[in-house]
Amino acid sequence: MPRVNLIDATDQQVDTAWFTACQLIGADPRRRFQNVAKSPCQLHVRARYVAAWGVFAEIPRVNRADVLRRLGFSCTNSMASLYNARGSNWWRDDLMRRVAQALRGDDFARGLPLNVLIAKQSRRNGVVLPRWVPSDLRDDFFDVAELYGEEAAASHCRALKREMEAGHA
Repeated sequence: MPRVNLIDATDQQVDTAWFTACQLIGADPRRRFQNVAKSPCQLHVRARYVAAWGVFAEIPRVNRADVLRRLGFSCTNSMASLYNARGSNWWRDDLMRRVAQALRGDDFARGLPLNVLIAKQSRRNGVVLPRWVPSDLRDDFFDVAELYGEEAAASHCRALKREMEAGHA
């Protein structure tokens, strides 16, 4: 039988899977390599299983042993424990799918922290959105800034913000 060429997952892919799984499960990402107890009751152990299956789902020909090692699994019975985890009562396939989506690059599926998502949304065509601009005025700021510059956009948004605050008072 011919040997199948395996693909090595990048460090970024493994890290993305790990942090996404931790965020979905509610585990502490700093516990990645802690093997105090290997009970699936511990959240960081569950996150390892979800991260591993997410990588396997997105990259079918990945070198599984390498991914497992980089996620903190010990080499003994790792694959057997992975298959057992999918049969557990805590397992949900949607978590694995969200990790796979994160590996494809979908920011919202990746579960990026809110400040990272806001930072990505706070730039358009070289214009940086000031922190004080409310989210509902974001598009107005960018539109005015493209036509008249950032200072004009700031004055426009300040005026709109004052009107909004005066209307609620």
